[in-house]
Amino acid sequence: MKTVYFDMDGVLVDLALGLSSAEGYDDPVLWFMHSQKENGDLSFQNVIEKHIDNNIFRHLPRFSSHVLMDDVIQKLKIHKIKINILSSIGNKECKHKIAEQKLDWLNFYMPNSFEEVYFVEKSSHKVEFIKDENTFLVDDYVKLKKVFSENGVENQLILYKNMHQVWLELRNKLKI
Repeated sequence: MKTVYFDMDGVLVDLALGLSSAEGYDDPVLWFMHSQKENGDLSFQNVIEKHIDNNIFRHLPRFSSHVLMDDVIQKLKIHKIKINILSSIGNKECKHKIAEQKLDWLNFYMPNSFEEVYFVEKSSHKVEFIKDENTFLVDDYVKLKKVFSENGVENQLILYKNMHQVWLELRNKLKI
């Protein structure tokens, strides 16, 4: 069966906008610029942990292109494509709260859109769900390209830029 897994943070959920807002910034770009470490890294996990007891994930916004996302999901369903969630929750003590809040978010914003929901501790573990050439992951995490390539499934990863691009790639790869 043809299956598409969707990542949540950065694909369905506007994580940058939500976290920057929680930190008091009007613009995610300003937050990025002010929050970068000297080595260029950002620590999303620290901000998440800081706000986890305020249900940070439950209150994160959808992307402004969510209408197009809903349309893509409906088109996939028409073509009998199995649609699942595959999202990272980290390995910190609060991972269970993160999973619970992500489920709440899905039930609020996108009820009945996905058949199954899976959480992994590390994004690199997502490759384990790619079983064959009929299974795909839509994700925004560029570092997954290396993991997928090392496992011989680089064509099964669709790097999210925008939902229109995702739909074109899915149509092509799923041959629908």
